[in-house]
Amino acid sequence: MLVIPEIRLTGGRALGPPRRGRRSPDGDPETAAEALEEAGARWLHVLDLDAEREGGPQNVQALHLILKAVNVPVQFEGGIRLMHTAELVLGLGVARVVVSDALTKSERSAGFFFKRLGDRCVARVPAAGTETEQMTLALRLEAEGAPRMIYAGQGKGGLGPDRVERFAGALKVPLLIDLTGVSAWDPRNLSSLKSVEIEGAIVQGTHFGPASEAEPGT
Repeated sequence: MLVIPEIRLTGGRALGPPRRGRRSPDGDPETAAEALEEAGARWLHVLDLDAEREGGPQNVQALHLILKAVNVPVQFEGGIRLMHTAELVLGLGVARVVVSDALTKSERSAGFFFKRLGDRCVARVPAAGTETEQMTLALRLEAEGAPRMIYAGQGKGGLGPDRVERFAGALKVPLLIDLTGVSAWDPRNLSSLKSVEIEGAIVQGTHFGPASEAEPGT
């Protein structure tokens, strides 16, 4: 299982990890990316925290620095609502972009994205709603051509190995599980997912490395 560490960007900097209830100072995005690559990361997930508020990617220069600093492929998420925006970000050298929740609510626009970008895009299943509602949307996105999906399961009922297994079993496309916001699970302990057939898990960058029970690059 592929373990993908996440770098969160805000104000042009990489968000520092929380320490004793407070967030540590933000760091250079390229330094954060290099450290994760050296720790064994074979993919990076870069999240633009400012994009949702502003309506589009805001930390483009920081993303550019990350792409220049590492040799591993980068998956970018944040404000990808228009095809033009997606193509601009991909043109920087990003391997894949994550299609926003707002876009996936429209069958016509979602299908257009999937057809145009193919394997260069990923659909995120919105966390809102029940498991049944999330599953219904995921199956619809798959039917519309989604090549790959991200699922966080942060709606009603939470997220657990059984729920992940049901999702993975229902879908034919590769599935990535987002564990960055699941407080009930320690992202450093992925043993409960080893028997589930998923492509990988996205974890907080601060929880990536030797402490992970799943091999970082497999």
